[in-house]
Amino acid sequence: MDNLTNKFIVIDGLDGSGKTTQIKLLSDYLEAHNIPYVALRDPGSTILGNSLRKLLLDNTEEEIDAHAEMLMFSAARRQLFARKIAPALQEGKTVICDRYIGSTLAYQSVNGSTEHSILSAYLNSVGERRPDHYIILRIPLATALNRIKQRGAQDRIERKGEPYLSRVLDKFENIGEHLDTFSMVDVEGKSEMDVHDNIISVLQGFVECWS
Repeated sequence: MDNLTNKFIVIDGLDGSGKTTQIKLLSDYLEAHNIPYVALRDPGSTILGNSLRKLLLDNTEEEIDAHAEMLMFSAARRQLFARKIAPALQEGKTVICDRYIGSTLAYQSVNGSTEHSILSAYLNSVGERRPDHYIILRIPLATALNRIKQRGAQDRIERKGEPYLSRVLDKFENIGEHLDTFSMVDVEGKSEMDVHDNIISVLQGFVECWS
């Protein structure tokens, strides 16, 4: 899997889909194969990004305007790209990112931002550098809601509840037209390792394309 070196890979999906676990398993895989990598999250992984993340997810004092929220995500992504993603790729490392533009399209378009405004902000913040492959974890809404409930404390977005997350899930199902190269990986009824193996199989399928 040497062709996974110096690649930009995103794992995305609805809250409760298991992204964090799959990021960890893919990180372990790359480390076992001596492939240098960095694992990041969007928003986050920078001082600015972490501050914006806290405001976006933990704020309970003031309702955030939909367009302002979208721009906050874009600002965090710009800082992440400029300070972490681009330097890592320039150093020959592989970048694994927990969420990226797909989440903004899914969540913020449901909030009221237009897809045009989201994509315009995206292009202005990161330019033409897109992920080499975008993986979306597909999970039924009921399973996702049950996992969120089992985790206990919920962030501001998770607290919006079932109707909101149902619309976000529909957005994820139809988001492919905005992504250059992506795969849906089903989560339901599979163990964490089964999902990981499917992700590796998906990436192996693109190895020849990257040769």
